[in-house]
Amino acid sequence: MMLLDVLGWVAACTGMLSGLPQLVRLLRERTSAGVSLPMWQLNVAALYAWSCHGFHIGQFSLLISNLLLAVTSTAVVVMICRDRNQSIWGKLVPAFLLSAFLFGVIDLLLGPLVYGLVAVLPLAVGQVTQFLDLRRSVDISGVSGGFLAVNMLVQALWLVWAVLMGEYAVTAASTVMTLLTGANLVLYLWRVGRPVAEAEPV
Repeated sequence: MMLLDVLGWVAACTGMLSGLPQLVRLLRERTSAGVSLPMWQLNVAALYAWSCHGFHIGQFSLLISNLLLAVTSTAVVVMICRDRNQSIWGKLVPAFLLSAFLFGVIDLLLGPLVYGLVAVLPLAVGQVTQFLDLRRSVDISGVSGGFLAVNMLVQALWLVWAVLMGEYAVTAASTVMTLLTGANLVLYLWRVGRPVAEAEPV
């Protein structure tokens, strides 16, 4: 059990920091080009709900990591909205309402397995929107490759922890998320490397 606790805290500590590369990127580049606003809105919704789930099951590593990442994600939404001259509260309030629904209705009434399958949907849809933005956007200078890499690592760590722990909600969610975050990282690396590849002589 001690090993599982350590693994949980490793995943938690890594997760706490996973949003910082994107936040730093936005501050440094002064552009949100290529960054999916819906993904970060959905992150806000899901992460606050996962924080409540962690508290509910008594797993404080899950609570603290998701809460801090939720706060970071909220800051990212604020910065994207400012860059694009969009209403901050208009983007955050729906996310908060979705978060309350996920925990208050799905988790408490339907149980952890159903919650894990349902709560992963906002995160999964968010990853799909980021994938589409990476594919379609001409300029992806606002996207942090560091965030994409750390995000995939965090999901993989939570997957290992959940399987060993027998925590069904996290297992269901992290399996899907590991695959999707991996796909985004691969696409980002391909987009970044493509100009170099095209410049090479045939």
